[in-house]
Amino acid sequence: MKIFISREIPEIGIELLKKKGFEVSVYKKDQPIPKNELKKAIKNCDGLISMLSDKIDKEVIDSMKNCKVLQTMQ
Repeated sequence: MKIFISREIPEIGIELLKKKGFEVSVYKKDQPIPKNELKKAIKNCDGLISMLSDKIDKEVIDSMKNCKVLQTMQ
């Protein structure tokens, strides 16, 4: 299962996901991810962990073909 994280989070969180067998990708810039980049990054992902500052709308969700889980962090 592929997970995309829209901002860097503590490494322990990423390691926990990897230990459970998830393939994890992280947006490395310390700013909100532009919508077009987010849509491209999540296209083939099963899950998205986003920040409250990210605008996750129908267009973004619809671009995620394999969407199984969405999670928001503060």
